[in-house]
Amino acid sequence: MDNCKYSEGDKDGVADGQADEVRPGMRPRDQMALLAASCLLLSVLAGMLPDTVLPAAYRTTGWAVFALLALAVMYFAFPHMWFYGLWLAGIWGASVFGLQLLLLGGERLFANYWAAAGIGLLMELAAIFLIYTLLMRIRIARSVLESRAPLGLWLLVVLSFFVLCVSSGAGLALWSAGGHPAALGLYGISESLLSLAAVYICWAPEESVWSGAGTAKAEQAPAAPLESPGGGLLKRMAARKEAAAPKVCPACGAGLKGVPLRCPSCGKASEVLWCAASESYVAPCPACNAPTLTSERQCIRCGAPSPGLSCPSCGKASPAREWRPGG
Repeated sequence: MDNCKYSEGDKDGVADGQADEVRPGMRPRDQMALLAASCLLLSVLAGMLPDTVLPAAYRTTGWAVFALLALAVMYFAFPHMWFYGLWLAGIWGASVFGLQLLLLGGERLFANYWAAAGIGLLMELAAIFLIYTLLMRIRIARSVLESRAPLGLWLLVVLSFFVLCVSSGAGLALWSAGGHPAALGLYGISESLLSLAAVYICWAPEESVWSGAGTAKAEQAPAAPLESPGGGLLKRMAARKEAAAPKVCPACGAGLKGVPLRCPSCGKASEVLWCAASESYVAPCPACNAPTLTSERQCIRCGAPSPGLSCPSCGKASPAREWRPGG
């Protein structure tokens, strides 16, 4: 493969100076998770503002805009888990609106209470099925990636998410029926906790299962022997050897496939490694030269920012999404 040049000397440089370096401040993924949670909380706030502060049309627009912004942030923060944010939205919708039908009987929608209650019960069962499917899919992902990361707290948060959905639906139904302030408070508190739980449900598996599996694979790999510094600069430069391109994914261990892609800068085609299991291209990290996933915002081994794919012809790096298929 042309654009995957792995140098043992680069790995030694990381081992000497960068491996034990502690980067101060919050990591980019954690910052984006905090931003997503803030957007969801603003969405809740926008939806609860009284008519005297903001008309209903503007409230609904603000609620939807902040919710979509949160999903967009999660798309970049959690490349493997953002899709399950849509699942959580489906669980929330089925549970909250199903409970409205169960408690209020549909009001204007259904003349027969039992018809509304039956549909509401089906929606609650659909929410439970989505939760069960989410748990099974993460369990399968842990098995495929051979991850042993503990997810006990994550499981409790997922179950609590459904309980909070029911609490939110009950508060909304009681508020619609009687308008008691306590019911609106129950709805607001439940929605705020749901916002934080949704971000954590996506963050925890991304951090411990996908990223954690890649880090474990890198740590289990045999370390390159350190060469003696003697002999002068020219001798050490001549002793540097290129490592063979990886045959398996550094994150999940699945086999890699070469895919021809065309550089967006110079237009020349080169072969890039693709992992179907991780749904990501694999390229050398510019800092430590170890193979890493281009779908991650940072190297799964050393944590350095990932610029994407580097072209072997022009030497320019660009995000993988800008490369186009080419023979």
